[in-house]
Amino acid sequence: MKEKGLCIIKQLAESHSEVLLCRLREICLAVTSEVTSLRSKLSCSAIITLGELFALLRKDMDSEVDEVAPVLLHMVWNSPEFVQKAACQALAIMVEKVTPARAMTVLMDKGVKSRYVQVRKCAAELLLSLVQRIGVTKLAGTPRAETLAHVAGTLAQDCHQDTRHYGQEMVKMLLNNPKFKKLLEQSLSTHDLEDILTRIKKKVSAWQKQCLLCASIDTANMRSHIRNTTEELILFGKKWGLEFFEYHKGERERGENGFTSKGKALWALPTLPPVKQLSENRASEDHSVFAKDTTDKVSLMKELGNQWSQLNGEALLAVTECITVLVEWVYARSPEVVERYALPVLWSFLENKALPVRSASVRTVATRLALALYEVMGNKLKKCAASKPPRVQESLSDILG
Repeated sequence: MKEKGLCIIKQLAESHSEVLLCRLREICLAVTSEVTSLRSKLSCSAIITLGELFALLRKDMDSEVDEVAPVLLHMVWNSPEFVQKAACQALAIMVEKVTPARAMTVLMDKGVKSRYVQVRKCAAELLLSLVQRIGVTKLAGTPRAETLAHVAGTLAQDCHQDTRHYGQEMVKMLLNNPKFKKLLEQSLSTHDLEDILTRIKKKVSAWQKQCLLCASIDTANMRSHIRNTTEELILFGKKWGLEFFEYHKGERERGENGFTSKGKALWALPTLPPVKQLSENRASEDHSVFAKDTTDKVSLMKELGNQWSQLNGEALLAVTECITVLVEWVYARSPEVVERYALPVLWSFLENKALPVRSASVRTVATRLALALYEVMGNKLKKCAASKPPRVQESLSDILG
């Protein structure tokens, strides 16, 4: 009966939201009370219902964030794996749909201060996505700027490497703003701040160096270079747990990259190291760790999406190609990850922003990404573009035809 009631609530939210809005507090309390049910299936259904309410009612759910978020965060650690996943997805929807300030406040007050590793990791990842979305300049003018600087510094020193990575990414962004730089210097000891900065600087990892190496090769000699160094790259890959992307390009006209190629084209783009290696300073000498850490493509797309904005030149295009290759596999398993990490890359290309790269292949790379996304998302891609500026919609229409 309870599952049926939850189903009715979702249907009402979709078709007659005004019926729910007049009793929203009462309904949310009832649904939230079922989240902690000892019946895992009922608990998961209640979590999914809350996610639907956030997705459909959006900012009308602002008033319920303080009550709902702590319960969802609790379920991130104290529940079976499938319930944990549902809770993380519901929190991600909440962060995306409610007022950013409300989401940021509850994550800093209830999430990142948790004594549980899984909760801190989830909250840190969501907080980083909010900082990226809002922008450091806007955040510097808010009353929570000092708290954010302190939280970022704390997360950057967390005992868990993924949480530490998200904190370091925030610190790196905050340091670009004079006010935040000052606040970080005030909230962290000199030793701690220097340690964080040292870790960040060491993040120029093997995969990025490889992309930059490819960018330095003259295009006309690229094919011979790849042919001569393929064996070396494969040996390098085996040592660090890497593989290589190899996919069918078909026949390309002369002029796109200065040469014609048929069949399979081997790009000197390694499948990036396992995300655990990428997430913090991956300079560990324990190669056995790398051998055990098989590449998690979902987490890999998250890492690429986070790193993309920090790149320039051919490395930026190379990582975009990697994201394109991952789209189909990741979307089949975690569509929300593709929408959160791959779509922003496409929008950046289509908005005709001044990207830090000068190359005739920019449009080609953007087209491949758009077509890959359209293949898995269908008309949903066009619906997502409807909220973007007219130039984005026009560029997407030109690509899709």
